[in-house]
Amino acid sequence: MTITKQEITKEISKLNNTKKFKSPSSKEISKLIFDELTKKHDFKIKDRSYIINNFSKILYEYRNLDWQILSRILEPKYQEMYRYFVQSEVKKKNINKSELAEFLLNDIDLFHYKYQLDMSLSQSYKSRAGTSFEYILEYLFELLNLEFVTQPKQVRGKPDFLFPNIKKYNDSPEDCLIVGAKTKVRERYRQIVSEGNSKVPHYCFTLGEDLNESIINNGVKLGLIFVIPKKLKKEKFNKNNIYSFEEFLEGFLEKYKI
Repeated sequence: MTITKQEITKEISKLNNTKKFKSPSSKEISKLIFDELTKKHDFKIKDRSYIINNFSKILYEYRNLDWQILSRILEPKYQEMYRYFVQSEVKKKNINKSELAEFLLNDIDLFHYKYQLDMSLSQSYKSRAGTSFEYILEYLFELLNLEFVTQPKQVRGKPDFLFPNIKKYNDSPEDCLIVGAKTKVRERYRQIVSEGNSKVPHYCFTLGEDLNESIINNGVKLGLIFVIPKKLKKEKFNKNNIYSFEEFLEGFLEKYKI
């Protein structure tokens, strides 16, 4: 009997939670990336101005390292998972050596399993990309000795970053900042504006891969300003209603230095 999609998905989910196949968390992977960046840039001996002036470059490097390290960690696990399934099916269906080649080429269950594994791997890349971006920003903000809170439960919508703290937010929200982190914006940038008190200025840190004039203008109307890599702003969006990472750090976040 052919295995259903639901059964395969359940099996993959089950294997993902076993000790043998369990992957590191997004935060653990982000720490590996940050450690790589720390070695490359000697963060431990560099002053704050180096990090601020090279913030865009560091985030581009994070993006490249993110895919490299994810591939290095996830792909072997999914290959091993597929091998495990093949061996299980060979045993269950009593496939002998003379039938093995035909089985590997034409078995419909193997095809469906491989397809669902590929989909699961792709989804893992996508889901981890967003959260790892938040973690990398968190590590860099900490390195700059900035005062902030991540996803505070006391604030509506639990924004990615609130500067500087809950007390200031409750006493004088207009002196705070809310920053959302989105590798790609799509329609999700609207979510940031709904987070927290409307008196708090809202900003979106993004790598700008799908940013366009229409989204920027819509954001301004909603009360949201985008913050993007320096090179992207210079080449494509050199205007007043958008900031580079470096401009924003110097002009807005430095006042929250501890």
